[in-house]
Amino acid sequence: MDMDLLLISPPYWDFYSPFLALPSLSGFLRSKGFAVRQLDLNIVHFNRMIDKQGDAILKELQNDHVYDGLDTAYKNVFKANDAKEFTRKSAFIQPGQLSGQFLKKNFYQFTLDEINFLDGIFHYIYFNQLYKKNYWDKLAEFELDSIMEEVSSELLTDTLLGNECMTLIQQGLRLIGFSSTSFDQFIVSCIYARMIKRIHPEVKIIFGGSYIPVLVKTVRPDKQKKIFDLCDYIVNGEGETALELIIQYTSKGQGELADIPNLCFMDSSGQVVHNAAKFENFQQLPEPDFNDLDFELYLMPEIMLPYQSSRGCFWGHCTFCDHDANYRYNFRSKTAETVVENLAALKKKYNNQHIQFVDEAIKPEKLKEIVAEMEARELNSLDWMYYSRISGEYTDDLVQRARALGCRLVLFGVETFNLRLIKMIRKGISEKNISKNLSMFSKFGIKNIIWMICGFPSQREEEIWYDIDKLKENSPNLKGVFAGLYRLERNCDMYSAPGKFNIIDSDPDNPYIFKSHYNGELIDQNQIFSLYKQEYAPLVSELSRSHNRYIIYFRQEEQDEPLERGLSK
Repeated sequence: MDMDLLLISPPYWDFYSPFLALPSLSGFLRSKGFAVRQLDLNIVHFNRMIDKQGDAILKELQNDHVYDGLDTAYKNVFKANDAKEFTRKSAFIQPGQLSGQFLKKNFYQFTLDEINFLDGIFHYIYFNQLYKKNYWDKLAEFELDSIMEEVSSELLTDTLLGNECMTLIQQGLRLIGFSSTSFDQFIVSCIYARMIKRIHPEVKIIFGGSYIPVLVKTVRPDKQKKIFDLCDYIVNGEGETALELIIQYTSKGQGELADIPNLCFMDSSGQVVHNAAKFENFQQLPEPDFNDLDFELYLMPEIMLPYQSSRGCFWGHCTFCDHDANYRYNFRSKTAETVVENLAALKKKYNNQHIQFVDEAIKPEKLKEIVAEMEARELNSLDWMYYSRISGEYTDDLVQRARALGCRLVLFGVETFNLRLIKMIRKGISEKNISKNLSMFSKFGIKNIIWMICGFPSQREEEIWYDIDKLKENSPNLKGVFAGLYRLERNCDMYSAPGKFNIIDSDPDNPYIFKSHYNGELIDQNQIFSLYKQEYAPLVSELSRSHNRYIIYFRQEEQDEPLERGLSK
């Protein structure tokens, strides 16, 4: 067997576009001469789940009792108040048609409401059953075995057994890495690792991904030992160099575990060892390699590749952010020349029309450099979207030039318009610049999506009403508002120093539940939840063309009504 490593992206994650972690690692390791295979079991499982359960769940939702119990967010997406209206609106889906390909092939024929309806159905089928599992109250004590039993299902295990992973092991594969971006993915990684170890104990398992630093920080050391019943190594941080050295150690006996950066392992005495951290020279990393991925499986109507021009966050001060501190405070960026070289290479290799920059945020200054380099190289054959921060540095000239070079969509983290809260969460923006940026981008034909958070610690009802009014005021310049209730995550500054943020108490089993005050007056969380459900969330739904950034990106206003109804199956 010539393969050095199999990288797996497990369920449950985005099903519109590939996630960047595996292609980035594959690109690096292949540049070093290693034989690497990447396998996106997330998209495989999504398509299997829709194919096998879609029709039954769609019919189930047409039942009054089931539909009445739906979360309001789903009802807002379906634009149906009851099961009868839902049934009428689902009439365009014939029995046996419901599939990812049904949406993909008819993306420009469906009305916008039909696309959003299908998107809501897919999210409900794929994620809602997972979230109904009763494992959240087991997180505080990290009851891993119990949580795995809650999440496991025959369909989930069949996704692993029915794929090439087991065949590759039989052919001699001895090293597998799982990349997790969320707790859900981590649990599925544990389930899959346990299955593999029971059948093939000789296989070495690596756990990595952006969720791992959060896990290591928030789970007690004695509880962390449970993880090593399922895996051999944990990569706590960036994985390029760590995986290179793990391959050399396991396949060639070269080096020592203690010398592998970002590695966690259990030593001969049964103690968990955490090696020193290392941050990659990001400028020198090659472009991602998507060779193993079948773009047809994803729901995007045209090929859109994720790309990262920087790692970390150039701002890094937000008190609600739960990213690992090492990631937040070690910002590195590729030069504009390298970025454009990478984009051109990807375009030549994959013939993609679209790029999604997945940086935490791109500085206006860096955007200006990238735009200038694209102009110099006449790279005007790509359309793209990116994430940014509200800033007074944006100018009409820069935004207009970005649009001319293909920028279709920008996503801003606004969180709140209220100055007191902006200061408390250390966002570093102003209300004036929020409105200015939204107006500027909209003027030149770039769509705006903003993120908002409701229910911050100490946030009063009148401050929520202020945000509601400001959303209405800025609505002409918005295509989407992505909002949710505040979650007090264990890895954020607010959780680490609750007193500084007027937090009195919190529930370790539920990040939504905490007690806070404003000037000594206790905030009534039930009133906050009620205001969010009755006023805030419905407004957000009303202001948004879709709750999905890909739909907002790809659909133009003139496409809201289809030109023809010759739908593909």
